[in-house]
Amino acid sequence: MSADAVFGLGTMAFAGPTSDPAESLRILSRAIDDGVTFIDTADVYGRGSVEELIAPVVQARRSEIVLASKIGLPMSDDPADRGLAPERIRPAVTASLRRLGIDHLDLEQCHRPDPAIPLEETLGALAELVDEGLIAKIGSSCFRADAIRHAAATGQGFAYEQAPYSLFVRSRESDVFPACEELQIDVIAWSPLNGGWLTGKYGADRVPPPDSRAARAGTFVRSDDPVKMAAAASLGELAASVGVSLAHLALAWVLAQPAVSIVLLGPRTMAQYEELIGARVVRLLPSVLGSAMPRLVSQSLRGRLRYQPLRSRKARGLIGYTAGIWHRNRGPPRRSSSAWRHEIAFAISVAKPTRRRSSKRSTHLRRTVSGLRPSPQRHGERRSQKKNCADGVSMKQRSMRPWIVSGDPVR
Repeated sequence: MSADAVFGLGTMAFAGPTSDPAESLRILSRAIDDGVTFIDTADVYGRGSVEELIAPVVQARRSEIVLASKIGLPMSDDPADRGLAPERIRPAVTASLRRLGIDHLDLEQCHRPDPAIPLEETLGALAELVDEGLIAKIGSSCFRADAIRHAAATGQGFAYEQAPYSLFVRSRESDVFPACEELQIDVIAWSPLNGGWLTGKYGADRVPPPDSRAARAGTFVRSDDPVKMAAAASLGELAASVGVSLAHLALAWVLAQPAVSIVLLGPRTMAQYEELIGARVVRLLPSVLGSAMPRLVSQSLRGRLRYQPLRSRKARGLIGYTAGIWHRNRGPPRRSSSAWRHEIAFAISVAKPTRRRSSKRSTHLRRTVSGLRPSPQRHGERRSQKKNCADGVSMKQRSMRPWIVSGDPVR
């Protein structure tokens, strides 16, 4: 962790339907020329196609870069071709090395937690690859603070945690960042512009560009959220008052955060890269960093920050119920990943911690979200689940705990 954060280059956009392979390679080469030496990719980006695409540049300039990849998300429709099971880790890492044409990775990250596999088994398999020299360091992506601490307690902890972080996404400040600071783990911030919201291209009087994620992805990256529109408009006025663009203001704010070591840029075109890289020369006054920007965001969003943890037990249970079915079946059978993502997003929207709903309403929501009939519940069974168990955890909480997820979108 360092107050002198630097930019890194993310390659997820290189696999987009509107990306140009030749321009993607030009962006990668230009970034390395500009001193952006941390390159982040993943096996799931284009299901291996991005690793194959960047391989020539990586091989030619291997000594100049720090190369990171990620494993764990589905690589095919085969339920066995996903997750962090020990028997899958070695083939996944060696496949990435083969596509990249190199003999080792500087950083291999667990793309998402796998609740079906004990963390000790995953770390043990990765530690063997470290001993063999196939990977140098182990990292995590979108892990909770308790999982990060648990990994450290095994003796083979993470060196990096990659987390979504921006002016609109700050929930990690309360638990993940303190855990990383305590354990001396570097934080890599992804989506510092919150899916394009902090570029100013979305607004009430603007139609999303046809090649933008909002135009392609429907509700995954919405461009019609009036709350975010108001927050982005307020920040745009502040950016204009200090003489910078909204994107530069947002990126400079993330760069200045002491918990962050690397900020990932995800350009799709050279024009986007040239616009974003200019933010590293922007220096914001302490008055802007310390109060003006956070106050504007909090007043506009009124607590509706994306990725904010669900504090309601019933809300967490609803997400846990859906995710539990997903992971127990090793993936969403007969459903596309986008369909499950939208169902989980629906669960979050209907389960806001506002007021206590009846058990009948909760059962109805579970049936609506999961598409599966919940197991029958005998009369009075809920009342019989005592809260004063031996370890202080009720039966209901114990059954949900392995499946609670953060609600982050697949990236």
